[in-house]
Amino acid sequence: MSDLFLLEADGAHLVPSPLAIGPWGERTVAGQVVTGALGRAAESAVDPQQWRCARFTADLHTHV
Repeated sequence: MSDLFLLEADGAHLVPSPLAIGPWGERTVAGQVVTGALGRAAESAVDPQQWRCARFTADLHTHV
């Protein structure tokens, strides 16, 4: 197991690591980290035997 991670599960929350810092400042999270978390949530919200995510698109219009 690697010590390199972007998000760590803490109960129902995902907590960003220092590696997840976005290019806009230390209090932001990089867009690929946010969309990765959204994709994870989308895939875990449905029964994988019935649904499979084929494409996921997210438009981020400001820093997160």
